[in-house]
Amino acid sequence: MPENVFEPRLVAFCCRNSAYAKERDGILKNYSLLKILKIVELPCSGKIEAYYFLKAFEEGADGAYLVGCPRPDCHYLEGNLRAIGRVGQAKKLLNEIGIGGERVELYLLDPAIPAGFWDVTLKMIDRIISLGPSPLNKGGAQHA
Repeated sequence: MPENVFEPRLVAFCCRNSAYAKERDGILKNYSLLKILKIVELPCSGKIEAYYFLKAFEEGADGAYLVGCPRPDCHYLEGNLRAIGRVGQAKKLLNEIGIGGERVELYLLDPAIPAGFWDVTLKMIDRIISLGPSPLNKGGAQHA
């Protein structure tokens, strides 16, 4: 990648029962993706807290997303419903502090759909490239 091209850093918070689980082996073998993507595996998407998103940005992320199970297929019954509310809280907080709530997203993916995780990851990469670096990253410093 040329030096002057912005390469975003993303954090994916992933329910271990979601579509991510079916694609885990392929994801972990894709070095070029793992250069820009940090994966944090959760027991359930409902375990996410807005704090985790804020911490990701504090540690240099340009975008973050949560992958959970679709309704009504949560293994913990209502974890995905809690996740919806918590992602909403994170978006609101990020808007209030000037980072931008559009840098965070929730995807409730059906494990039966092939390449669902890949598809949403590419969507997030495109979104974050269009937004540019996070305001916290030293005035738009490029990532190596």
